[in-house]
Amino acid sequence: MINFFASSNPFRIKGRNQAFDTLKGILILCVFLGNFMHTIPPSNQLLAYLYLFHIPLFVFISGYFSRRFDLKSIALLTVIYLLYGLVFNPENPDCTIGGLLHNPPSYMWYIESLIFWRLMQPLTSLLLRRAKLPVLCSFFVLGLGVGYLPYDISAFNISRTLSYWPLFVLGSAVSDTELRTAVNYFSRFKLIFYNLLIILFSISFTFITPTWYLDLYNKYNYAGTFWGDFGIIIRSAQFISAAIIGITLTRITLSHPSAFLSLIGRHTLLIYIFMAYTLSSYSHLWRELWLPLWLNLGLGILTIILCSWFLARLSETCRSLLPFRHG
Repeated sequence: MINFFASSNPFRIKGRNQAFDTLKGILILCVFLGNFMHTIPPSNQLLAYLYLFHIPLFVFISGYFSRRFDLKSIALLTVIYLLYGLVFNPENPDCTIGGLLHNPPSYMWYIESLIFWRLMQPLTSLLLRRAKLPVLCSFFVLGLGVGYLPYDISAFNISRTLSYWPLFVLGSAVSDTELRTAVNYFSRFKLIFYNLLIILFSISFTFITPTWYLDLYNKYNYAGTFWGDFGIIIRSAQFISAAIIGITLTRITLSHPSAFLSLIGRHTLLIYIFMAYTLSSYSHLWRELWLPLWLNLGLGILTIILCSWFLARLSETCRSLLPFRHG
């Protein structure tokens, strides 16, 4: 076992945790890379791998840092979501609150789900205190079984919200000791072996159907996918793969935290909001420029990294100029 935990409580330290911020920085860049490559798909294999873990891990971490009911953060998320959807939304001409809630912008569905998950936090916390393991199992049955509903539940983002809700609840329920145990559970060689299996799994399915990974997000019941009634197996494989990749990334970031990625990870919400619009605008721009595929990809990745760094630095600068700061 490799012990990366020097302190008795490594996940709850005063100030920021650079290791977790590094992990969040990696994940937010993976989210944008996946969204960008979806508009310019040079490699279905890489996309299939990213889609196995980037959103599930982000949901888990969101739950881990949302153990308390924070009405102010919920109100802020709601204001941000409404402003983006009604003012800056380039995709939906129906710029009304009803239209926004019924059909959220593609890049902002996560904010709508996060608002719901946090609103339900008092209820889920109460249930977890009563019977932790049965409640967690019930939520995963819900998340895995929602795809069997015989009708389309895409309206109001219900499908994605319910599918990934178990990961949010798991993040809020896991203790620091349990997380430490999970991170150190596998040996280094077992982690390498399991990650190789996951890569082979994601690649092999692209030969069956090149865009199978999109069914995890864009199809609202298993009957609409190529695997039919066996969709629960694919969804379960996604959750298991995300857990193994998450353990791997956590061990790496705990031993090798990055100042650059940590800076980005400290401002994921701000970056997510502004990068959603940036990527949407850039995807329209490249179609008009008719640049070679490799150049589009290179410029897109460079845009993601530079814009993320610029927004993070701008946020840090603005916070440092405030006359009264907390912490």
